[in-house]
Amino acid sequence: MVFYKIGSGEQCLSLVSVNNVVDIVATCINNPLFFNETFIVKDVEDCSINRIISTFKDIYLEHRKPVFQIPLCIPGTVFKLLGLVMPEKAKFYEYQLKKIADDNIYSGSRLLTTGIQLKWNLGNTVNKTVE
Repeated sequence: MVFYKIGSGEQCLSLVSVNNVVDIVATCINNPLFFNETFIVKDVEDCSINRIISTFKDIYLEHRKPVFQIPLCIPGTVFKLLGLVMPEKAKFYEYQLKKIADDNIYSGSRLLTTGIQLKWNLGNTVNKTVE
């Protein structure tokens, strides 16, 4: 297993454990307090790419596996050049790069005010999957 990251790896993502989704649906499905309510479901903590890589290295005991850092300017330049030949494809790939290179964080504060306890996170979810 080889790890790749674009840029510094400090960009953060809001993740959600499937186990948290199941717990929330099970809690809300027959509770009239939650009828006609909409929530953003996410884990309590956001994770950086570096933390995600570190978690996978720890869980899979892959500490010696390299992490290849791709400078952000390389895919950006490639997509700009691609735009000269295939403008529509380049727009798509530039958009995908933006999603990877920028923070992608959502607020789950409304869900947290309901009192529902989210007990799953990246570490314990992946650990359970490996078991």
